[in-house]
Amino acid sequence: MESVEDNSILCALPDRVTPDSQISSSPNRSRSGAQSREQEGDVVTLEGFWGLPVEIKVIILQSIQEKWELLTILCRANKSFNELVTPILYANIDLQASRPYRPWRRRGRVLGNDKFQRQEAYLMSVRKHPEYLANARHLGWESIESGWAIFPGMTNIRSIDLSKGGETDPKTIVPVFPNLRSARLSGSFYLGSLECILLTSPYLAELHLNGVGEVQGDIKDRRTQVPTLIPFLDLCSSTYVEGSMDRHIW
Repeated sequence: MESVEDNSILCALPDRVTPDSQISSSPNRSRSGAQSREQEGDVVTLEGFWGLPVEIKVIILQSIQEKWELLTILCRANKSFNELVTPILYANIDLQASRPYRPWRRRGRVLGNDKFQRQEAYLMSVRKHPEYLANARHLGWESIESGWAIFPGMTNIRSIDLSKGGETDPKTIVPVFPNLRSARLSGSFYLGSLECILLTSPYLAELHLNGVGEVQGDIKDRRTQVPTLIPFLDLCSSTYVEGSMDRHIW
């Protein structure tokens, strides 16, 4: 899996995007320099790029997804780039305190390694553009009580890495991630969370649990409880379907 700092830059798109008609690719601009570089074979013109099939353009942009700063610039260039780049920028959502981040700027404010700032920036973006949620393929989230409001919209998630959901409001817990393939969970979760996270998808094949258990009651009671997996395991044994989660269960 690719590193977070390379492939999960959460860039809220600007309110105004430069129209395509204002992006000039006139052959008269710097033509002599461009011609000499074209002869050396290291220049791809905008005309050539936009003439490619959509699938090829996406593959080209995915090949530079580690160059997230460049993708961010392209995303803001015009509407056509915006539509191509947005799914790439929002595909890998990994916002955990253990991940290294490069400082980045949002509307003049520099955001550092604070996971809550980054989570809130992402939440603000998808509240404004809920359609971006369907682009997510991987989700890494710590203290997931803030994420339950958006998890139902992430219908195309394939892998998750979640932790610390013990203080979740039980009213927000609903079945999520219907296309989940791989899951890694750690810490305590509110009673019923594991069922809604892990038993919704019929495709789950890998499950990694690290100190996972469920708690219930009000927040004060939960903080003093010892998390337990017994309710979830009892549910799994009573609803087991042959062939589900048969591979790699730790």
